[in-house]
Amino acid sequence: MHYAIKHKRSILLKLYEYSASNLKDVFDFSKFPVPVYTETEKIHRLVTSHRLYPPVDVHKYNISKPIFTKWIKKDTAYIDKIPGCEPFTFDTNKTYPRDTILIKSNGGRPKWHGSEPLELEFFRNITLRPSVIQAYKDAVKEYNIPDEYVAVHLRATDKPLSFVHNILGMNKQESNHMKENGGVDAFIEKYAPMPTYIATDNKKHLEKYKEKYPSVIHSVAAYETERPNSEVVHRGLHRNGVKDPSVLVNAIVDLIILAKAKVLMTSVGGYTGMAKLLWQNKDVLEHILTPPLASVKRGSTPL
Repeated sequence: MHYAIKHKRSILLKLYEYSASNLKDVFDFSKFPVPVYTETEKIHRLVTSHRLYPPVDVHKYNISKPIFTKWIKKDTAYIDKIPGCEPFTFDTNKTYPRDTILIKSNGGRPKWHGSEPLELEFFRNITLRPSVIQAYKDAVKEYNIPDEYVAVHLRATDKPLSFVHNILGMNKQESNHMKENGGVDAFIEKYAPMPTYIATDNKKHLEKYKEKYPSVIHSVAAYETERPNSEVVHRGLHRNGVKDPSVLVNAIVDLIILAKAKVLMTSVGGYTGMAKLLWQNKDVLEHILTPPLASVKRGSTPL
C-alpha cells in the first residue's frame, strides 16, 4: 500500500487461501488510498500480458497457485511446502518501469510500517460489506452471545497449542500464573458462569471444553469442512477457503467476536495477532463495522 501510494500504482489483490471468495463482496475498498482490483479474470489478463518482477513463468506459477515469501528460520531459509510455492518479492526502495507488475507475496506473520502493524493500517482503510456485518449479527443471535462474555482463541492444528501473549483484560502477573497453572481450564473456571466463547480450528479441543464446561459457547466453523480431517490438522482450517467462500466470512465473524470480548486469551499466529490488535483498538473495530452510507441500501436500518 505504501509503495503504491508513493509510486502512484494500483494493487492486484489475490488471496490463494480464500480464492473461493470474491474479496469485494467481503471488504469495501472504496476508501482505500489506491485502487484495488480483486477480479480473478482481470488479474489473470494483466499478469499474462505484462512483464513481471520478479520474473515468473506464468504457465508454471499461475494465479490459482500459492506464492509465498521466503521464511527465515534460525539461519536457514525455507519455503512452505505447498505445490507451486516460491518466494517472491521486490525491493521497495527501488522504482520499476510502469509496464512491470511487481509481485509481493506474504505469509501471516505480523508486519510493521513505522510504529503501527500493517494489519491495523489495512483495517483503518476498509470497512466490511453489510452482508458480512449481518453475518456477525446473525451469529450473535444464533450462538446466544450476550453483551458481556470472555473469549479464547485456540490455534491447535498445524501448530502445537501454546500461548505467547498476555491475556488481554488481565494484569501480567495474573495472566502468567493462569497460563502456567491450568491454562484454558483455569480461564473458563475463573469467569464462569459468564460465557466463554471459544474460536478454534481443532474440533477435539472444542469438544473437550464444551463437554466439561456448560459456560462454553462457540460457532460451527470448526465443523464445516469438506476436506479430510487429516488435511485440516496439517494445514489449518482456513485452507478450506480455496473451495468454500463461507470460510473467510466465518473467520471474520470469529475475529469480531473475539475482539469484542471483555477478556481475551489468544494463542499463536497472525490471526490471533489480529484479534489482539482489534481488541486493543476498539475504534478500528467499530470502523470496520460501519460501512460507508453508499453501501447501505436505501430504506434499511443504519448499522
